[in-house]
Amino acid sequence: MNQETYSGAGEPPGKDRTDSGGAFEPHKGSPFTGNFWANMPIPQAHVAALLLGGALEAVARRPIGRDAHVRRLAGLLLLPSAVGLIAWAMAAAGDVRIDRPEELVTRGPYTFSRNPMYLGWALISLGISFLVNSRWLLAASGAAALFQHLHEIPQEEASLLAQFGAEYAGYRQRTRRYL
Repeated sequence: MNQETYSGAGEPPGKDRTDSGGAFEPHKGSPFTGNFWANMPIPQAHVAALLLGGALEAVARRPIGRDAHVRRLAGLLLLPSAVGLIAWAMAAAGDVRIDRPEELVTRGPYTFSRNPMYLGWALISLGISFLVNSRWLLAASGAAALFQHLHEIPQEEASLLAQFGAEYAGYRQRTRRYL
């Protein structure tokens, strides 16, 4: 598949999505329509980590450290950056359903990271851990990221390789997994 042909949901396979001048338009209309919200990932590992870490923190408080200003600043910088990265990745996917892609998305943040949404959710968990000042949240978030790195991402990559073959293999060779 190439980036010049788009086969999105509701369009017949092979339909060329071009304007009257023949230029490729990967995003028609607002990024907040179509599949944008369908591409909002629910990171079960990170949700579970935040719930578990929060519960452990409520039972037995374990702060990360005493330097509240640096830690809070780090959390305040990480959270909007991570949310922005996820929103950018969702917008870059456009009408492509990331859970069942018919096109390999290599634009936007996908030009420098094969997994910007996983990265974004890990950074959100890290930012929350810093803001709450919780070693429990930090440890649980790290465990969630490790689980995704060892289990979810390799499964997803194997599926993409099977579906897109040489196109994905080339993308994987030239683009880092995270940063």
